[in-house]
Amino acid sequence: MYQNISIPTQQRPPHADISNPHTAPAQLLPWLNYMATRTSTLRFSNGKAVAQYQMCTLNSKKSADIIDYIPESPEDPGANAKDNVRTWYRDAVAAYNHDMQTLSTLTNALLDNMGPNDATAIRALHPNDLTTRQIMQYLEEAYGTLGPSHLDYIVQHLLVWDPRLPARLNMINLDQYWEVLQYNNRNRFMSLATILAMHPVPLAMYQKFTATNPLSTDFEALSTYLNQRLPMGTDTGAINSVLVPPPTPQALMTQVMLGFEVLQQQHNELSQRMAEINLVAAPPTAPAPKKLYCFAHGMGHSGHRCKRMNNPKALASDGQPYSDGMRQARDPRPTPATRNIAGHPK
Repeated sequence: MYQNISIPTQQRPPHADISNPHTAPAQLLPWLNYMATRTSTLRFSNGKAVAQYQMCTLNSKKSADIIDYIPESPEDPGANAKDNVRTWYRDAVAAYNHDMQTLSTLTNALLDNMGPNDATAIRALHPNDLTTRQIMQYLEEAYGTLGPSHLDYIVQHLLVWDPRLPARLNMINLDQYWEVLQYNNRNRFMSLATILAMHPVPLAMYQKFTATNPLSTDFEALSTYLNQRLPMGTDTGAINSVLVPPPTPQALMTQVMLGFEVLQQQHNELSQRMAEINLVAAPPTAPAPKKLYCFAHGMGHSGHRCKRMNNPKALASDGQPYSDGMRQARDPRPTPATRNIAGHPK
């Protein structure tokens, strides 16, 4: 019924390594994107992919209405059960084993793409029951803060143009780093001129756009322009009209002034961000002990493993079966996921 679970082998790109603390926070976002792409073929028995549960997303970035997929082990109906019930039980066991193997494959893929120190630390924190949510929590605590050196690393090493890729894919790659640096569209427009300095063909396209639109810093229009003229990359792609008419002195002066103004703005924004980071940065602290909470019984064990809450005949205080939100609750606060019912207070 279920095929063997495997992840296609591929060459790991440079950013798929977060073991270096000097670059790890800058590499965290592309690393997560890489892992999401690499594990995109993994699916659970309900037909949904791991991406639909945001398994490779940092906990603080997950959608509030999406709960991690937790397979439930079916209860054996006994040897005297009817044939159709026994058939259901066999299928349910096969689905459960498939889901557990899928989760194991995902976890191992994450650990294999980390440095050995991180993988060892995560296993030490959770020796018995390691989940992707726990891995994401560790990554967020260890590598969630960018310092000045990390911001500088992004600017110096990651804002690059790959001539083998179409302009569209280059823009996608650059966007994730511009997003981290909090560049607005105007900053991105001017930043691209520096990025393209070592690539004559796309630089010629950029200069042609600015010569034709000397007062524009419309990044969306520039991006569309480059995508149309560099659809296959500059190594093999078809380039449409690379001849650039010489700009007028007035247009050249306008671009120089705009460039200076935007570079000054970028410098001020980076300086402000570095000051904020230095103000709030604190040495890493040891993670707090893992707290287990059950919505029905309080502290002591996890709700999703509670026999009472997993019993379909057991009912919550409103007379309805326990919801997945109640099984996933980590404190007694009422929320929409718990039908606004408060859990056990202790």
